[in-house]
Amino acid sequence: MLQKLMSDKVLSEEERDILRWGKNINSSSKTRTKKRAGVAVYNRASSLETLVGYLYLTNVKRLDEIMLKLGFSSGVSSQMIPEVASEILFLKIQKVHYRQNII
Repeated sequence: MLQKLMSDKVLSEEERDILRWGKNINSSSKTRTKKRAGVAVYNRASSLETLVGYLYLTNVKRLDEIMLKLGFSSGVSSQMIPEVASEILFLKIQKVHYRQNII
């Protein structure tokens, strides 16, 4: 996916900087996933994940454009993520209340 974005010159210079930054985060740690997938695959996935997170926080419209370019349907990121996030938050709050009642 990342190679498609890079070869089609879809990304701005700022977005390419975000990719480089994401690729270099935690590059020295040895996780099970990194060992299984390989360092190159792990770094590409991390950089793409960083770009998606950055665009989600700063420019959802641009995120949708990039997701469309990669073959994902439009609007999914802006509609589903808040619903999923609120459900996760609700479950975490329930867990905290449960633990407080036990202790």
